[in-house]
Amino acid sequence: MTMRQPSVNTNINPGGFGTGTGDIFTRRQYLMPQDLRNIRRGEGYIWLAGLNDPLPAMFPPYYDDPVLKKRARANPYYRG
Repeated sequence: MTMRQPSVNTNINPGGFGTGTGDIFTRRQYLMPQDLRNIRRGEGYIWLAGLNDPLPAMFPPYYDDPVLKKRARANPYYRG
């Protein structure tokens, strides 16, 4: 399974000081508990029978899509 992890680095050399950020991709045998707790909003995994690894998936909120927003019921907890 390939996992995305944040990466931060610092460089100190005679020419100056530098920093960088980005994502690195590593392979692991399984998902660890912190991987499941750190899933960003709108992202998730789908486990399918017969596949060894879960599939990463995007779940955009329904209220961002005008067609789905019209089909949804009013939120009883929101007065606006």
